[in-house]
Amino acid sequence: MGKIIKAIIITGPESSGSAFIAKTIGKAVGLKNWDGYGEAIFSDLRILHQSQPYKTRFQYADYPEYKFYYPQYDRYFVLTTRDVSIVDRSKKNRFKASTYSLIHNRIRSKAILSNIIKQDKFFIWNYETMIYLGKPYFDLLYKFLGIESNYYPKVKDGNRKYLR
Repeated sequence: MGKIIKAIIITGPESSGSAFIAKTIGKAVGLKNWDGYGEAIFSDLRILHQSQPYKTRFQYADYPEYKFYYPQYDRYFVLTTRDVSIVDRSKKNRFKASTYSLIHNRIRSKAILSNIIKQDKFFIWNYETMIYLGKPYFDLLYKFLGIESNYYPKVKDGNRKYLR
């Protein structure tokens, strides 16, 4: 059996801030130009970001798939959440999502996150908590991931535009 290395897997509903926190984690470990999408490899670390769904409107990845692709890795899941009414409004605006699609996405992504919680190490990264706590919340995430970093992204309240 080879060397066990770390895999950080960021996943959550589309529009929950998963790409933002993936890019933040990348910068915290020293990746300069990663946009936060897909997979990044840095030294003995793999970082994967996949929204639920990703790529197509109904393409999902669940725990068995992550375990299959990262079998010998020490897996750390960052599960992103955000107020569901804002997630839905964002998806309606960005993707012209139908009501059926919104409901289906919510049910599937919730089941996927719930499944991960039952089986592996996880940290719930909540968009509203990030806005409220700021740096201490980033520090808590970095501690969970075993990252030493003083990188704190500029955070703006992206919810305001949906609350008017």
